[in-house]
Amino acid sequence: MKKLMILPIALAMLSVTGGGSQAGLLDGLFDSETTAKNPKTYGRIVWQQNGPKDARIALASFQPAPPPGIRLAPGEYIVPTPEGDTAIAPAPAGQPIGLYHRVKYEDLDNIHPCAVKMVVQVMDPCPPPRDPCSRCKPAPRFVLVEICVPRCGCKKVKVSRGGAKVEYDYGKYEIEIKSKKGVVVVNYDD
Repeated sequence: MKKLMILPIALAMLSVTGGGSQAGLLDGLFDSETTAKNPKTYGRIVWQQNGPKDARIALASFQPAPPPGIRLAPGEYIVPTPEGDTAIAPAPAGQPIGLYHRVKYEDLDNIHPCAVKMVVQVMDPCPPPRDPCSRCKPAPRFVLVEICVPRCGCKKVKVSRGGAKVEYDYGKYEIEIKSKKGVVVVNYDD
């Protein structure tokens, strides 16, 4: 029994040949007469060597041959494109972001005068239900909350209580976000 192993750059495949007929995974792609000078439709063998016990090892290139009249330098290749018409259209607008609805804002008079809105992800204040059949603790869930931050870059972010408390420190201005008892509390300090 002869074995033919073709090792393309990204994928290794094995085809088994016996006698004069093929019974492998590569039927129609490659056969024993495929060489670098005789490429098949889907690719060509670029290197081959006889291996132990009637096995033949080959490195295959699945780059299709260029269309007639186009000459490529060694190392150049053609990027495959889908057949048919290509339509380019503007991308549709994204879906609105689902912000968490139970948010309590405190000390709104301490917001920076030139603040910009920013959406942040914080721990869900409602604990996930525990599965009685599972020994594992459920993974934490997160919600999205909108806060107002100064235009300058964030100086310091501090996360504590396992993610239930997050502080954004901008020097003179600070935003503290706490997740507890079903409510997200956003407190602005100056």
